Amino acid sequence: MQLYDAGESRCVTVTDNGHGFDPDRALDTSKGDGGFGLFSIHQRLAEIGGEIRVESGPDRGTRVTLSVPLMGGGKGEER
Repeated sequence: MQLYDAGESRCVTVTDNGHGFDPDRALDTSKGDGGFGLFSIHQRLAEIGGEIRVESGPDRGTRVTLSVPLMGGGKGEER
C-alpha cells in the first residue's frame, strides 16, 4: 500500500499479484450479479470529487488507486 499526495488530492494505491479480473465488469451493475463493492466505492468517491482507478486483467494482478480531494488545501489543516 502506498499513501501519497498528488496536487490537490490524497491518494492510496494498493497492488497485488493475484489472478486479476475484468475491471469494467466489476464496475458494471447492469448485469444484476449483485456486485456493488467497487461500484459503491466509485459512487461515494464521485460524490466528493474523488475517483477510483482500477488496473487489472486475467493473470496479471490488480492495482487500485483511490483519490480524494484535500478540502483544507494542505497537510495538517482541518478538513
